[in-house]
Amino acid sequence: MEARQAFHAITAALTTGMLALVFFAVLTTLVAAARADRYRRLAPYADGAATLGASLGILFLLAALVTGFAQWPWEAYLHSPIGKNKIFTALIALMCWAGFLWLRWKAGDQLWRDRRLVTLATFLALVGFAYIVFTNSIGGHIAGKPSGFERLVMAVGIDTRRTFTLPTWGSALLILLGLAGIAWGVLPSRWRRPSPP
Repeated sequence: MEARQAFHAITAALTTGMLALVFFAVLTTLVAAARADRYRRLAPYADGAATLGASLGILFLLAALVTGFAQWPWEAYLHSPIGKNKIFTALIALMCWAGFLWLRWKAGDQLWRDRRLVTLATFLALVGFAYIVFTNSIGGHIAGKPSGFERLVMAVGIDTRRTFTLPTWGSALLILLGLAGIAWGVLPSRWRRPSPP
């Protein structure tokens, strides 16, 4: 059991470190784009660090999920509200980072030249990193080592000890947003307004 906990702690730390690097690299790329006269040469390095870090971060996140699931039987997770919350937040983080990486590979170097894509990539990096921190905070609470972040989360009214639920309208809204995103991706490009160069 101790070896499993150690492997999970290592993979969780590697995940957090890699994705913190990505978040910092995205911010650096934004600064380099805003101050191109001064930091023009820094942008390609920051973009490369973001791409490599996101790739490794996703691999480490998958490893953290596997080592986390290996610690207890499935029934323990399925009957523990805080365990379900940790899985939920880890999967949201995984989706954000996978979306960031997919966007980077799909858009290529144009990612940092299109304002809408920059906004989306920055949003995915910010939300993905926030969910990694939130997941780690829940994990510390489960391990009996709560962090100060956990108290901050509870101060704003989020109780991680109960299963996160959405009202019906919130679930319907998420489904509609997902369907709209799929439709936008499937529609022929001639039906969409082209982005400015």
